[in-house]
Amino acid sequence: MCGIAGYWLPTSGQAKWLEHEIGLMNDSLRHRGEDSDGIYIDENDSLALGHRRLAIVDLTAEGHQPMQSRSKRFWLTFNGEIYNSNEIKSRLESDGYVSGCWRGTSDTEVLIEGIDKYGLEETLRMTRGMFALGVWDMKNKKLSLARDRFGEKPLYWTWFKVKGRNAVAFASELKAITQLSSDDVLRISRDAFSCYSQFGCIKAPLSIYERVEKVEAGMIVDIEYDVSRDDFKCSRVKWWDVIDAFKKAKTSDRGSRVDRLNSFEEALKKSIKEQSNADVKTGIFLSGGLDSSLIASLLRDQDQGIINTFTVSFPDTSSTSLSADEGPRAKRIAEYLGTTHVDCRVDGAAMREDIRELPQIYDEPFSDSSQIASYILCREAKHAGLKVALGGDGGDELLGGYRRHRALPIIKQASSLPFIGEDRLARTLVNELFDSRVLESRAAMRQKISRVLRAGTDLSSIYNESLRTLGMSAITRVESREAMDEDFWTDPELIECSTMSERIMLADTIGYMESDILVKMDRASMAHSFETRAPFLSPSVAETAWSLPSDLKVGRLYSDKRKVALRKIAKKYLPTGLLSGKKQGFAVPIDQWMRRDIDCFLKSQLLDSEPVILGDLIDRRKLEHLINEHNDGSADHHACLWSALMWKLWCDRWVGS
Repeated sequence: MCGIAGYWLPTSGQAKWLEHEIGLMNDSLRHRGEDSDGIYIDENDSLALGHRRLAIVDLTAEGHQPMQSRSKRFWLTFNGEIYNSNEIKSRLESDGYVSGCWRGTSDTEVLIEGIDKYGLEETLRMTRGMFALGVWDMKNKKLSLARDRFGEKPLYWTWFKVKGRNAVAFASELKAITQLSSDDVLRISRDAFSCYSQFGCIKAPLSIYERVEKVEAGMIVDIEYDVSRDDFKCSRVKWWDVIDAFKKAKTSDRGSRVDRLNSFEEALKKSIKEQSNADVKTGIFLSGGLDSSLIASLLRDQDQGIINTFTVSFPDTSSTSLSADEGPRAKRIAEYLGTTHVDCRVDGAAMREDIRELPQIYDEPFSDSSQIASYILCREAKHAGLKVALGGDGGDELLGGYRRHRALPIIKQASSLPFIGEDRLARTLVNELFDSRVLESRAAMRQKISRVLRAGTDLSSIYNESLRTLGMSAITRVESREAMDEDFWTDPELIECSTMSERIMLADTIGYMESDILVKMDRASMAHSFETRAPFLSPSVAETAWSLPSDLKVGRLYSDKRKVALRKIAKKYLPTGLLSGKKQGFAVPIDQWMRRDIDCFLKSQLLDSEPVILGDLIDRRKLEHLINEHNDGSADHHACLWSALMWKLWCDRWVGS
């Protein structure tokens, strides 16, 4: 896991300028790789590549980057891990690469030699891993940027003018791009703000700035310089498409239900074994939920020695919170498995300083409140001497772990019934689907379901509204955006081969997981030069999960179980009593903290100053009304207010007043 950067300014005599600019970019990414840094300058074509290294596999200098291929044609700067690099290495050797010519044992060397031998697109298709990369083809004068299948690793790129000339740059994080000298001003994108205000994150290819894009998951962006036009031209190629892979998995002949379930279990075991391989100390993030508990169980079953597990808990959580303290359950699972367990205990009073750090870590507006738990978890694991941890990300999206996977198809069916009133239906759905523990969360759920019911009867509108109600759209002055394109919901092949629940899960995989879940963990971990891995996101695990019948994921229509397949497998390794709790993950009691621990901080940030957030984007009067309602307990607006707070703090850090 590392930080990468690049800068191309096709003007002669720019070597010192490039070295200065790429040095600034590298320095801004120091947190992503504390072990070493490297710079390559191509003086002939005025291109620079930068790298910050977090050494995980091959800790020697032979893994140093940027790295050149043996033929001298390609240069690579690479962030991530290729878990099956030994398989690719063996293929290279069988195709004529002399085994004695390897410089070291890094996956980076295998990757660059594969690109040289087979080309970028074919090499990426061979991989099982997470990555973002930039590769410079010295022969064809082409810069290629690429990202892994699901978007585990980030990659931004931009085109701009400097010294009156056209330039291109890319980096792992936006903060590196903000370091660049430029004739252009980084302007906030209203489309991106609209996306953030509704969903709490910004979906690729958008970024918060105009003229800066994210490379999308499974995408290659090829950039070449057109001398005749004195400008760049770019093309985009999908080297792997999640929708196509899903359709293929759903329509392939993979045997009986039992055969498919067994194939999924074996794929998950193999993925865990691959991803637990590292030359440094590793551990597992144990939330007490099904996904991470099963990963820990399967790792122990592979006789991997002493396993280190970490969880974050909130011992001061009251009975009126929307969250729950997962610490005790995670501890029971750790005791059963015999792991070396650390419980990172957090209270709201200590959160104020950590909250102030979030805009530096998430240098693009981001408001999933579990970012706090993820940040603390990675920090404490790093303090304990670890460099790598496995987690359960992806399990919910692939196997039906979210309430909406079961709830939205029922809402779609029920909303067309003329004899059920909206309020009655909302109350019934809360009782049947959500089993909320306290009146406050039941009321919030009723309000949310009512909004979803008013969205319409097509699945697209219902899904968009189910996500949109989480954000701060109630106080913004921007047009609504769709969480997913309409083409996705009307694809006849997709409709033919899947259930409504499966299409919702796939939509979450493409949008919510890439733009929220994976962003959250990447920035939280890399803030501490710490690597996290997601065994569920191995392509073989995803494909076998997609092949499972829908009722092995979300259960039968009105059942109360989710992730049925995982529960069936987990029963082989864990007592039933440890698997019976409700899903929480690393849920944060942000509603409680806002009323008790950070209420004054919230008001001072949003109301007592003249923040950038107001202007023509946010209605201050509506914002004040929501704060008052939330604090007097008459309504629950914690998600909206947290989004507004994260926006304000981001503006203070990156825009200024």
